Amino acid sequence: ERLRACRHSAGKSTLSPRAKGTLDRLLQEPAFALLTETVVSTAAWRENKWTIQVNNSCDAISCDQIWVACGRSFDCLSELVVQDLQEVSKARICGAYPLLDSATLAWPGIPNVMFMGTTAALALGPSAKYPSGFRAASEKIARALENPSAPASPLDFEDFVSSGELLCEGEGPNNGRWDESAKPSMLEESPIKQRLCNSSQGLEKCTIESYTWSDSDFEIDIYVKLNEPVEKEDVLVDIGDQALEVLAETKGRIYYLNLEKLYKPVQVKKSTYRVFEKKGKIVVRLTKCDNHEWKFLKG
Repeated sequence: ERLRACRHSAGKSTLSPRAKGTLDRLLQEPAFALLTETVVSTAAWRENKWTIQVNNSCDAISCDQIWVACGRSFDCLSELVVQDLQEVSKARICGAYPLLDSATLAWPGIPNVMFMGTTAALALGPSAKYPSGFRAASEKIARALENPSAPASPLDFEDFVSSGELLCEGEGPNNGRWDESAKPSMLEESPIKQRLCNSSQGLEKCTIESYTWSDSDFEIDIYVKLNEPVEKEDVLVDIGDQALEVLAETKGRIYYLNLEKLYKPVQVKKSTYRVFEKKGKIVVRLTKCDNHEWKFLKG
């Protein structure tokens, strides 16, 4: 019955026919631009309007409203993690959805692997892919983590394969008490993104797309060459565990480099950077966690 309900809800989206018609008309306007394959990195409410920053541009976008709409076709077997789990402990697949434990949303035979979202649609119903479904899934998973010794609800499928023998030491449910003091919170903007959003409107914003890098044993050197001199105090470098941001402000321009995911994690405290002011050059030295060669700079 839930499979039929999920199939009935498929094909519908959070964009109404009326809104879709408006969008189709706007697409005919020369001044209208539709940004696809774009990730919103920051969103802030300032002076009675939204200011958002997207991943493929350093220019901030101002808007009055933000409409969150999502949807795509789904087939769990197309997901690599599901394919791997099927090799370890086989689950029954009904249509495009796996049959999970209805009480904990755990994968059959692997109690420490739990799912939420569309993958859990048979256990939660069509609402699994919406915010209300996310909340219901979170409550089920939280209860399972609080009481990992609770018996699993019966599963209706054949050829059950237990994976308990395949778990490594240290894996499996945590017997510790669930921390009820932890509360969800919004991630704060990095100092670089804050400065980028609050920069003077008279500055020309330039995305740094041309740079070079080298790999030597335990270090990665990234060379950024600007087209003009820059003062050291006008350069900000934010090195994360597996990310890098660089911002440089000159008299007329502001340069921005964002590497959201590096090839591998780095040692933040041991990583450094140097600014060659007259040459307009920035060298970032990342200290690797091992001496393995990096095939790419980005992950």
